[in-house]
Amino acid sequence: MKSIAAFFLLIALTLQSNAQTNTEYLKEINRDIWQPFIEAYGNANVALYKSLHSADLIRAAGNEKKLFDYTPYFESTGVWFDNTKKEGGKLAIAFRFTERFANGIVASERGIYQLKGFDKNGTIQWTGYGKFHVFMRKIDGVWKIVVDYDSNEKNTIDEKTYLAAFALDDFEKY
Repeated sequence: MKSIAAFFLLIALTLQSNAQTNTEYLKEINRDIWQPFIEAYGNANVALYKSLHSADLIRAAGNEKKLFDYTPYFESTGVWFDNTKKEGGKLAIAFRFTERFANGIVASERGIYQLKGFDKNGTIQWTGYGKFHVFMRKIDGVWKIVVDYDSNEKNTIDEKTYLAAFALDDFEKY
């Protein structure tokens, strides 16, 4: 009987250890990916945005049914960021999550993003939402996005969907 109790205690400790490890990895991912991602959009900084991605990036835009690799994706992103700056506007992106898990080498995260466009006076001109799924890999000690997919699911993703997902730092939900 004692050996059975010891076995279940060992399983419980192992599961608790894995959960704590996952939280530690998610905090690293927030630091390496999501916080700079938000900053890159807010400042229309394509160099910072590029630095968050692996050189062998696969980017899928579900709405347009388009696939990109590193160079074409960042050329188009650079044009968008440059146009935003020229017009005196600003972008803001925020993330909420439906699933996050990592093992210290690779990670998978799914969620909902909210993207806002502001005019030169700071007035919101538009708000958009979409689902995303990213896969990341830790490269030289830093998390990088290697696969990035998003879609607004034929405009069915909205504020309600966004608010139903979990906050960036709500680690207890994963």
